[in-house]
This record gives sequence, C-alpha cells and structure tokens, in this order.
Amino acid sequence: MLRMSSKTQARTLAEQIADTIAYDIVTGQYKAGEKLSETELAEALSVSRGPIRDALVLLERNMLVTIKPRSFTMVNTLTVTELEHVFTFRQHVLGIASQYAAQNRTDADMERLRDGLERLQASIKEKASEYHTLAFPASQLWDLIIDASHSHVVRQGTLSFTGSNIWSNAVQRRIDGSQTQKFERQRSKMWSDLIKQIENQDEAKAFEAGSKLVRSNWLFLKKVFVELFPAT
Repeated sequence: MLRMSSKTQARTLAEQIADTIAYDIVTGQYKAGEKLSETELAEALSVSRGPIRDALVLLERNMLVTIKPRSFTMVNTLTVTELEHVFTFRQHVLGIASQYAAQNRTDADMERLRDGLERLQASIKEKASEYHTLAFPASQLWDLIIDASHSHVVRQGTLSFTGSNIWSNAVQRRIDGSQTQKFERQRSKMWSDLIKQIENQDEAKAFEAGSKLVRSNWLFLKKVFVELFPAT
C-alpha cells in the first residue's frame, strides 16, 4: 500500500511508488538478491504496471535495484562504501552545476532560486519533523540550480545519480525529528550561501558551497546507512 501524506501530493505517482518500495528494501521486507515482479507490485499497490516500471527506473538510478531488460528486477546488495561513492559523485555534480549557474544564470533564474529558498525556509519554520518533507523543497532547489547552469552536459550528468530524493525518503523514519530540524536549519544557511554565491557570479565559491551541501547530507545520513548496510 502506498504511504501517502499531505506532503506527497507534489510528487509523481512513480516517485511515491519508488518511496514505498525503497522503504521496504531498506527495512528488509525485500531482501538483497530478491526478484521483484511488476505484476505483483502493481497488485499490491493497486496501480497499473506503467508507473511501477517508472518507479523501478528511479530505484535503479538510486542503486537499490538492477533491471534486467525483458527479464526481471533484482534487489541489489549495497555497502556503505558504495553509497559514499554515490554521494561523492553527487557532491561534484552539484558543485559543477552551481559553478555553471554562477556563470550563466539570468535574472529570471535568480527569481526562481530565491522563491525556492523561501519555500525551503518556510518548511523549516513550519517545524516539519519528517526528513522527506524537508527534502522535497531542497530537491526543487537542486533542479533549479541545474536549470540555471544552462548546460546540457550538467543535466545529463545528473540523470544517473539524482533520483528524486528516494534515499532521503527511505530512511526518514529512522531519523529523530529534532535532529532533522537542527540539521535542516544548518543546511538552510548553506543553501542561502550557495544562492548568494550564484547571484554574485562567484564561480569558485559557488562550486565550494554546492559541494559542501551534498557532503553535509552524506554525513547526516551516514549513521543511518551504517545501521542498514554492511561497510564493504
């Protein structure tokens, strides 16, 4: 059954399905090496197979599953080391996207970025305690920075390792709400600094600020990943 809340309505059906399956993977309902059936998932979640296929693609982008074309989908065996590699890649992607955004951004881009920052700050002021609730406006800011980079190379480079905050949502219930709020207040300041560097068109500082954001995200989530996955 899909896990819905008032905050999930802005997410696509495929993203909501991916959230549900990812949570079942990281909590052990689906084991490493287990094959996932599109038909069985569709029946269990009361949806058609189309959004199930789209959800599985999102999960593969997040390394949670491997899709064998015209065959089956299998739950992956993940390690903390592999996950750190993913976040290291994301760290460089956002850094480069931020650098190019500082170089190429328009006034319209800046208006959208400031609006996105305001949405994130409003979520924090509402004292949202669920990590995924706060992750969504952060994901929107990520997308806006990619847009502001005006680089097809950057956009293509993000396709394999972004994936709609599936990881953030999957581990949300294992993170204490007070820790989430404290962390997001700190990250809000980092986002503010990043947007400032993009506005100032300081490419070096924008790269540094973007990289720092993803690194902080990894350090926050790592303690949860250590509980869920083997080290190597």
